[in-house]
Amino acid sequence: MPKITFEKEPTITQITAALVGVPAWPGSGNLDEPVFMDQYAQYVHSIKNTKGNKPTWNLYVGVDGRIRIMTDAHVLHGETYDESITAGGSDADAKFFVAEIQIYSTLWGRRSDQATAVLGGYDGGAKGADQTNPIENSITSARGRVIGAFGVGILPCQGTASAEELADALKRDKSDGEKSKGDASSSERPQSNPPAKKAPPKKKKKKQPPAKKRPPSPAPDDDEQPDETLEPKEQPEPEIDNTGDAPELDLSSVDDNNRRLLAMALRVKYTIAPSEEPPESAWARLPVLIDAFGKTDGVSIPHDPSTWEAKHFSQFINWAKDTDIE
Repeated sequence: MPKITFEKEPTITQITAALVGVPAWPGSGNLDEPVFMDQYAQYVHSIKNTKGNKPTWNLYVGVDGRIRIMTDAHVLHGETYDESITAGGSDADAKFFVAEIQIYSTLWGRRSDQATAVLGGYDGGAKGADQTNPIENSITSARGRVIGAFGVGILPCQGTASAEELADALKRDKSDGEKSKGDASSSERPQSNPPAKKAPPKKKKKKQPPAKKRPPSPAPDDDEQPDETLEPKEQPEPEIDNTGDAPELDLSSVDDNNRRLLAMALRVKYTIAPSEEPPESAWARLPVLIDAFGKTDGVSIPHDPSTWEAKHFSQFINWAKDTDIE
């Protein structure tokens, strides 16, 4: 089956017509009631490609579409699938946040894949979703890639990249291109030496009259306080104790998936490779980190992470990346 391309940006009607006969998942076209991608056209996006002689529009399936197709396939066959985040954290140079997701399907077996998001401090800062939600963005991208690895929501000759992942890659390429273009233009710009300016004539310095001697101030009486406004004393800065005792933390009630999210925070905080388990010394610091995080302005969460919502883990991971508390 050939690659689906358009010379002009297609309408939803054109996209739907082009997807007729494309299986939604492996074997879906051979069912008694075949399931083709035209039934999921609302989840398919057209993305402009300008790398050829003339621009074309290619079709890519969004992550939400792949999740919908994956769910429909398992419901139809009476099967189930389970997802887990197996790794997460920044790379050794703290340029990217790396997320790895594994999915086990009773219908197709096990698959895993990784995806990255640019961290804010790398190469002038993150762009798009990476700027505000790098963790969620990398997890979403990884989820889409893993589902695509099962052959779900794959269009002819388009690979496993989702629509979101390709759009993000194009933004990175555009940003890198503009940066390199700016560097090249500044380096190629001819440097001309401006004519030397004549030095202005030196002004004669006026003689300053000798400074009048100031009479010594009388010593203050015992009952009179000295005037400290002339020479204020420096006040020592208060010491901040980041190593105080924190409430005990019981991780036995934290499920495996949330424990992996806590491990992500420790990897980001202590620059641990995504594939490595944080050492016991890092886990020992977790109660202190959670306690300090809960005392941050604008943050109001319980100390027990087993009661956290997904947004709390995301906030905690972002906070752990930037905090100075060790």
